[in-house]
Amino acid sequence: MKIIKILLAALILFGSIEANAGLILQDDFNGNYQIDSNETLGQWFITEDENISIAFAFSDMNSHLDLLPTLTMNLFDGIGVGGSLLGSVSLDVSNDLDDWNGTFIDFDFSFLDLNVGGIYTASVEALNGRWGVNKTNDDNSYAFGSSIRWGNLNGGDLRFRVTPVINGGSVDVPEPTSLSIIAASLFGLFFTRRKKILNIK
Repeated sequence: MKIIKILLAALILFGSIEANAGLILQDDFNGNYQIDSNETLGQWFITEDENISIAFAFSDMNSHLDLLPTLTMNLFDGIGVGGSLLGSVSLDVSNDLDDWNGTFIDFDFSFLDLNVGGIYTASVEALNGRWGVNKTNDDNSYAFGSSIRWGNLNGGDLRFRVTPVINGGSVDVPEPTSLSIIAASLFGLFFTRRKKILNIK
């Protein structure tokens, strides 16, 4: 049992090294939440990088409403919007978004130095109820967070993406092959040692 704990600790250690430059992608959805002008709609998550951009999948849910294109994303420390406001980014979206299938729109928060492994909440505001965000009701879509609606934990998740930003640009995240090699080596050592112990007995 002690060896298993050591192996898990080693995997976590090497995993945290590999997690630097780790993309978070929750791409499931089965509906949309409307962004009401007075609503807190967001997602809490655990960041894997110090500098990031955050995207929600936005839809043109109510195209009959006035085109007020400005969306603002706020980033808070901790779960929910009760923590410290760390920063805000505003963007104008176009009116060619689909009314169901959302389009990922990135908000660049790389001007902040976040704590790797820290818990943060991204929330979005709109000037009217035209825009929506894709969402899923499945609690298992993203294991380390959940959606927030009307300021409360809501269950399920928004369709969202957190991308590492290095030297001012988003990066493509490679397959963490070195972590796989290290894990395989550790398990090989464990089973070799176990086999020797069993042979002695």
